[in-house]
Order: sequence, then structure tokens, then C-alpha cells
Amino acid sequence: MGAIEDKLNRLMTDGQAASDGGNLPEAIRLWRQAADGALAASPCRPETACSALVRCGRAHACNNNSDSTKQAFDAASAVIQRFKLFNTTTHALFLAGLAEAKLYFGDMPGRGSLLEEARNILLRAADPKQAFLLAELTTQLASFREGERKHREVIDLIAEAYGAFRQSAVALQSSPHGHSLEHLQQMILAKAHLELKDHVQARACADRAIRTAEGAFGKDSFYALEAHLCMSRVLMGPDPAEAERHVCIVVDRPIPSDPRYAAIIADATNYLGLIRLRRSEFAEAQNLFERCLACERLRLPPHHPTIATALNNIAFACREQGKLVESETHQDAALKMYEKTVGVEHPLYANALKNLALLRHRQGSSREAEEAANHALAIMAKALGGEHESTLKMRQQLSPILGAS
Repeated sequence: MGAIEDKLNRLMTDGQAASDGGNLPEAIRLWRQAADGALAASPCRPETACSALVRCGRAHACNNNSDSTKQAFDAASAVIQRFKLFNTTTHALFLAGLAEAKLYFGDMPGRGSLLEEARNILLRAADPKQAFLLAELTTQLASFREGERKHREVIDLIAEAYGAFRQSAVALQSSPHGHSLEHLQQMILAKAHLELKDHVQARACADRAIRTAEGAFGKDSFYALEAHLCMSRVLMGPDPAEAERHVCIVVDRPIPSDPRYAAIIADATNYLGLIRLRRSEFAEAQNLFERCLACERLRLPPHHPTIATALNNIAFACREQGKLVESETHQDAALKMYEKTVGVEHPLYANALKNLALLRHRQGSSREAEEAANHALAIMAKALGGEHESTLKMRQQLSPILGAS
């Protein structure tokens, strides 16, 4: 029995090392071997098998392979059902892994409920040995709630996550996984405080994120770059020059093959592009948005809302330079991709439709411009409400069209 345990543990550890090194195919091979070995062992080890299959599913999702992702999670679900592992730590890990996979494919609606269910399983178990996992899931839920702009709930969740983190084993707290979790908590807090206009707290959290990341992983690490981008956003209001220095630390790197680095460089490049738009530096903004698109295509499926957003931004920059034909090509592509991924009643689709209305107005097609403008506002009013700040902002942006009609 000891030899089998040693072999399975070695496969899981070697798989994680391969994943950390960016070799996802090798990681998947090792984890799949661990899953098969765990199920074939006597006695069977279903928890190990399910954990290995969930890791396979997450790796396939990172590789944008939706069919293999589904197969891995279906296999893990079958193990849970066969061995009646519902409402166990293994079940919680399965739900959390599935939530992460949904993030890669832009499938957001069910993600929050999966994280909530996984966290509740651990809260009910009240097992001190799972304190670190509880901290991790609560942090992921806080990140999701931040996307929903529930900033005060986010701060409460991070406080809860930090409490669980401090109750976990010291070895876990000081491990790379522990440092990355602490870094993520500070990043989420910085964003929440920034949205609540508390710039002092936001800057302090971003600074702690940078120091944690650089101390644990190095100045060129993904985590450090992510923290510098966070600090840039915090400083954009009070200190634009320092904010740009932080974002350029990320943007100036070459486009990598590692999906994690591609993601952060895409995010930073898009952010700097938006800064250039506000300064009416439209040619430079277009170059940055095109670089962002190249990064996103390295890490995402061909049809994804994030890619549609990059196309939408390129269309905007082209329109402001008078490149109307080129703008229309990108705008149409963005609209079609949004329609396929988020649907025609989503604010993202409405925003792209607004840009189409402004393009038609620039082309002199007054009737088409007015139709697109009214359609965009109707979507925003239905999705967010007629008096929501985003709806009011869109109405003001479309005033040249609707005011002239």
C-alpha cells in the first residue's frame, strides 16, 4: 500500500511541477496516469482519482480544449457519483475546478453559484485541516463578487479568507501557493478600495501585493507584473506619470507563449491603449489594441468575449483616425462574436452597437445610426436600468446622433 501511495503522490507532484513549468501536455499525461492508477488500486482511491481528473480538466481549459475539458470533468463527476463523495472536500474541489474552467471559456453565469456551493461545503464541515482550501475558495468568490461590483461584500469576504488563511498550517502559509493566495487577496482588496474611492487603502494593498510577489517569486514573475498593473490602476487618478511607469513595466515585455503571461500583458496593453485613447493618441492606441488582440489569441478560444472587446477597441481607434472601412470590419466582427458568446441583450453587445451607431453617423448614414443608437440604449436600460450610470453615460455619448434626429 505504501508503494502505491508513493507512486500516486509522485505522479501528482510531478504533474504539478510540469504545469508550473508551462508543460501542460505532460502535466495532463501524469495526472491522467495518476487517476487511472488510483481507480485501479486495491483498495480504490477515488479522492485521488477525482483530484487528478479535476486538474486535467483545468489544464485542458487553460489550453482552450473545450471537448477534453468536458470529458475530464464528466469523468470526475462520475467518480463522485459512483463513490458517493457528495458534500465532501473532494466534491468542493470538483466544484471549484469547474468554476475555474468556466472562467477560461467566458461562461460566467454559473460560476458564482459553484464557488458558493463549494465554500458552503467546507463551512459545514468545519475541518481545521481544510482552512487553507476554505481561504482559497473564499478568495475566489471575493474575486467573482468584485466582478459584480459588490465591493463591500468583497472586503468582508477577504477578511474572512484571511482569517481562514491564518488558521491554516504554517507550512502552507509560507509555501508558493500561500504567497500567491496572499498576493491575490491584496490585489482584490486594492480594486475594491479603489472603487470605493479609498485611494490610501487601495495604494497600500497594491504595494503589499508588489512586495509579496517580488519577495516570493521575483521581479519578473507573473505575480509581480500583475501587481504592477494593479498599482497602475490605483495611481492613475492621483499620479498619472507613476501609474504609466508601472503599466509600462508589464507592456514592454515581449509577447510570451505562457498563457498566464499572455493574459497579464494583454490586460496591461489594453489598459495603456485606453489611456492613449483618452489622450487622443489614436494611432498608438490602435497599435496597443492590436498587440492586446495578439496576446488574447494565444490563450483564448477563437470566439470569446475578451477577443470581441479587443476587436471593438481596435474599431474605435480606427474610426477616430478616419479609417472607416477598417473600423467597420473590426466592428462587425466584434458584434458577431458578442452575439455568439454573451448574447444580444448583454451590455457588452450594447457597447459594440453604440460604436457601430457612431461609425454610421461618421459615414453619414443617419437612419442606421439612429436605429443602432436606440437599440443600444434599449439593451442597456433593460439590462442595467434607465438611470444606471453606464446607461446615462451611453446616452450622453450618443447625443450627437439622437439629438440630431
